Amino acid sequence: MAKKAKSRKKKSNNNSFGKIAIIVLILAILSVVIAYFVLNKDDFNFSQTIEKVYDNESDTQTIKKDETKVKTAINPLKGTWVSNYDGTMLTINGNNFTLEMPSVDASSKIKGSIIIEKTIATFINDADAADCPKTEGHYSFSFENEELVLSLIKDKCELRIRRMSASWFKI
Repeated sequence: MAKKAKSRKKKSNNNSFGKIAIIVLILAILSVVIAYFVLNKDDFNFSQTIEKVYDNESDTQTIKKDETKVKTAINPLKGTWVSNYDGTMLTINGNNFTLEMPSVDASSKIKGSIIIEKTIATFINDADAADCPKTEGHYSFSFENEELVLSLIKDKCELRIRRMSASWFKI
C-alpha cells in the first residue's frame, strides 16, 4: 500500500506586519484628532481677540473716520470728461457733477452731487434739475486705454442713462 502524504499544517505565526500596520493607523487617526482640536483652539482665540478689539466703540469710530477721509480725499473721476457717444461733457469737481448736453438750439445742464465708493459712482440730480430732480443713478466705472467707461447698475432717469452709458475721454 502506498503511504499517504502527510500534509503539514502551517502554524499561524504572529503576523508582525499586521500589528505594525494597525499601530501606525491608530497613531495617524490619533494625530489627526489632536491636530483638529489644536487648530480649532487657535482659531477660537484669534476670533476672541478680534471681537475684543472691535467691541471697543472708540476703535470703531476711529476706523470709520479714517475711511471717510480716504473716500473724500481720493476721486479718480475728478476733471472734465467728454462722451465718445455724443460729445456730452461731464465735469466732476469734489462731490459735485455737471452734465452738459450739446444742442443746436441751446445746451442744457444737469447739476448734482456724486458719491464714489470703490468702483461705483452714484449720481444724484439737484432738486431744481429740469430732468429727474433728486433722482439717483448708480454706475460702475473702469478705465480702459485712458478712457472712462461707465456701466449702468440702476437708474430711473432715462436721459441720464442714454448719456452716461458710454466711454469718456478726459480733457
